[in-house]
Amino acid sequence: MADGSTVTGNRIHATYRGVTTWWSLNNTIMNNTVSIDSPRADRSRYAGIYLALNGGQTVVTGNEIVGLQINRTTSAGFAAGILFNASLDTVLVANNMIAVDNFANIGAATGNDVYGIAFDNAAGNSVNSIYHNSVRIGSSEETGIHAGFGAHQESSTAQTWNLRNNIFVSDQDAANANAIYWPINSNAQLDADFNNYFVSGASANLGLFNTTDAGTLADWQTASGVDANSSEVAVEFVSTTDLRLTGSSVGDNNLAGTPTQSILSDIDGTTRSLVAPYKGAFEGDVELMADVEITIDAFSVLLPADDSSFDLGTGAETEVTFTWEEATSNAEVTYVFMLDSANADFSNPLFITESDDDGSATSLTGTYAVIDSTLKDLGVLSGTSIDLKWTVMAVASDSTR
Repeated sequence: MADGSTVTGNRIHATYRGVTTWWSLNNTIMNNTVSIDSPRADRSRYAGIYLALNGGQTVVTGNEIVGLQINRTTSAGFAAGILFNASLDTVLVANNMIAVDNFANIGAATGNDVYGIAFDNAAGNSVNSIYHNSVRIGSSEETGIHAGFGAHQESSTAQTWNLRNNIFVSDQDAANANAIYWPINSNAQLDADFNNYFVSGASANLGLFNTTDAGTLADWQTASGVDANSSEVAVEFVSTTDLRLTGSSVGDNNLAGTPTQSILSDIDGTTRSLVAPYKGAFEGDVELMADVEITIDAFSVLLPADDSSFDLGTGAETEVTFTWEEATSNAEVTYVFMLDSANADFSNPLFITESDDDGSATSLTGTYAVIDSTLKDLGVLSGTSIDLKWTVMAVASDSTR
């Protein structure tokens, strides 16, 4: 690829690699469907997308890797859906689907490895943001490593790996089948959290850290020191090659991720929740509950000013608009308007209602006639006066201010 190139919207059938960078800057690879079919013999690094010595800002989003094959005749090899080799600067790999249903070597060599996302060169200095990818490695006749994410034959890395909101599944039943494979004796370059890892095989291990097999998520957390907020649940996909969510996975709070400012929609263009986006490439249509503290910052009322007075006997259609600042929150908020006696504390307000636009507006407008009728209902007689105060409460799930 040339510097600044974009590869988008293609259906790619490749015999070796689908898309390749090579000493190029600022490339974008997006919305392609890639498979490795009828592979050429005895090549190294078979890959759907191959990121080699790429620099600047590299973006890999919205791609679907739907098949991987290799052709090794004498010695074992490997393939990966997305493969890093000595990447530089910054790389974003997000909202990709990698569905390897039946990895196969059409040659005679045995012991071949397969990964969803992998790297196989300890060089490079890139900061890699691996966000919201759905990866499934199916079972196969091969006996090598079957891993959702991993380092291929590397014991170190100079790159930084930030893994957030991914789904990594391996359905191979073997001890070397892993959702995450990290044969490195340090987590200094691995920042992983809010992912979902799952292996279905009775002999499989959820992860490997350094040389330690981690059978469960708890074992992985202990060995690696990362993924404190990650989950280990089975995921229902539409099919083995379509990793959109279905069944009980839609609405499963175990699949609630954490918001990321850079990923606001999913692979299909569906807007992601700003509170609890789904892990993986696909947003479900049932809202999830965030396992995070919802915060609402203090805000001020604006108008009418203090000590304002109104003669409700003049101009029944005259309007009064109460306004206030928008509340800053990490969740969507609605507003409740309250009136109370001047010396009261709003613990039992005289009047309460949602703001305009079904509670979403930072204002409430009423006419003199409506306000007068409300006061009469409260027992205020015509021709008399009353001192009142007002406030607004912002509400978001379990938090109010």
